Amino acid sequence: MIWVNFIANLILTLAFMLFMIFVFGRKNSKIYNLPWYKTIVAKIGLAICAMGSLLNTLTLSDPPASEVVLNVGLASLFSWASVFHYNAFVVPYKNGCIGYEINKTIGSRKKHKPKLATK
Repeated sequence: MIWVNFIANLILTLAFMLFMIFVFGRKNSKIYNLPWYKTIVAKIGLAICAMGSLLNTLTLSDPPASEVVLNVGLASLFSWASVFHYNAFVVPYKNGCIGYEINKTIGSRKKHKPKLATK
């Protein structure tokens, strides 16, 4: 069980870090439209979770089975969230999309065409 927890916490640490980069790493991120205190709470919350999973990874913690199951679930959830956020918001921004519509492009195999900026 210790190695399952190690792998889950390692994946969880990386997923938290990627999620933080994808959410807070762009100047046009919607998170910056929120009040400053909500942005700070999100940053601190994600950072504390990432530090906790990193500490579990470095110390090779051996928690009860229920916590291992929780860590595996969180690792899969935040890995999915990181990949989804990258595909939904980072890739279209890199391709020049302004008015990105998630429903039309996520899951489709067609290449998304950039939309022109309109005011």
